[in-house]
Amino acid sequence: MLGAPARAKRAASSGGGGRAKRPERKRAEPTRVQPQRVSARLQGVKAEDARETYAEQVQADRQREQASRRARHEDLDLEALTGRELDEQEKNELLDALAVGGSVQPAPPKTELEKTLRSMTLRSQGKVTQKRIYSMLYHPTPDKDLVFTGDQEGVLGVWTPLARGEQAEEGELPEGSAFQLQVHGRSAIGCLRLDPVQPERLYSSSYDASVRLFSLADNTSVEVWPGQDDVQLGEFDILAPRTSAAHATPTPAPQLGERSLWLADHRGGLIHLDLRDRANVKAARWQASEKKIGGMAVNPAVPHCIAAASNDRTVRLFDVRMLRNVAETPLAPFKLGEEDAERTAELHRAARLGEREYKMACTSVSFNPGGDRLGTWRIRQRRLTSSERVLRRHPDEYVAERYAAN
Repeated sequence: MLGAPARAKRAASSGGGGRAKRPERKRAEPTRVQPQRVSARLQGVKAEDARETYAEQVQADRQREQASRRARHEDLDLEALTGRELDEQEKNELLDALAVGGSVQPAPPKTELEKTLRSMTLRSQGKVTQKRIYSMLYHPTPDKDLVFTGDQEGVLGVWTPLARGEQAEEGELPEGSAFQLQVHGRSAIGCLRLDPVQPERLYSSSYDASVRLFSLADNTSVEVWPGQDDVQLGEFDILAPRTSAAHATPTPAPQLGERSLWLADHRGGLIHLDLRDRANVKAARWQASEKKIGGMAVNPAVPHCIAAASNDRTVRLFDVRMLRNVAETPLAPFKLGEEDAERTAELHRAARLGEREYKMACTSVSFNPGGDRLGTWRIRQRRLTSSERVLRRHPDEYVAERYAAN
C-alpha cells in the first residue's frame, strides 16, 4: 500500500490521473559510409615512389597556377574570351549587349546632375563575375545601360542591368544579363578606360603587367603593351588628339589615330606609352615615388599636369613636360637603391608642381571635368575631401587652376 508521499509523486508524474507519457526515442544518426582506404603498401607502391609522385603532382599544380596568372599575349576572339561555353542564343545576347553606336551621352549640367542623383532609385541588382570586382566602367552610350567590370581573376564582366523583356518576380529586382570574358591572365584588372574619341574601344590594365584593348566593334581583344612580368599595373589615363590636340603626342600635327597613355605601377613608377606605332609601342618609365602609386589622373584642362596618389601618404602634381630632362628608370626596382632614390629626388626637383602630405595612405585621385578641382581618397577615413590651392607650373609659369588637396 502506497503512502501519501508516494501517491502524490505518482499523481504528479501521471499528470493528474492521465497516462504517463513515454519518453521520445532519439533517432539514430545515419552512419556515413566512408570510402575504403588502401595504403600504398597494399597497392605495392614503394614509399619513395609515392613521395616522388606526390611531389611531382604538387609541382605540376603550382606550375599550372603560375601559368594561369601570366598575361595573355595573343590576340583573342570572342570564342577564346568566353571559353567556347556560350550557346547560340547566349552568343546573340552578348553581341547585342556589345553593339554600341559611335555617339556618347554628354554630361549634364551640375545642377541637373545633383537633382538626378537625389532622385535615384535601385532598379537592378545582379552578380556579374564570380570573384571580387576591382574596377568598373559605365558606358556612355545613350542607347542602353551597359556596364563593364574587371574582377580579381582577369575577367571582364559585361552587364546589361535592364535587359530587354526581362520580367522580375514581385518584390524582387531584375538581374539583367551578365557575361564573362577572360581578357587577361588570372590576375586582377586594376583599371578600365574608354577611348575618349572612339567609345567602342575599351582599354584595361592588369596585375599581370599588361595593357589590352577590347574592341566592341569586332569583339576581339589585343595586347597593347606586355609590361614587366613582376610589376602590377594600376590606374591609367588616355590622351587623344581630339581631346587634347597639343598634348597627346609631340608631333606638330597629330592624327586622330594617335594615342598616348599614362600609367602607374605598384613600385612607384609613372609610365608613358606612345601608341602611334602599334607594332612597336614606345614606353618610358620614371621613378616618381618610393612606394606604390595607387591612383593617378591626367588633368583634362591641362593635360601636361598629372596627379599621383601614393602609399607614402602624399598626393603630388607633376609637369610631365619636364620629365624629358630626368633620367628614366626603365625596369622597376624590387627595392629602391641609392641611385633610384637620387633619380626620384631629381624628378621631384625638376617636374613637381606641388605636394600635399596626409596622415593616411592615398589610394585614388580624380580631377573634375573642368580640371580645377581634385578629389582624393584616403585609407581608413574612406571619404572624399577637397580644398583650394594655387600651384606653380614651373619657375616662371603659374597654374591658374585650383585643385583639391585636403
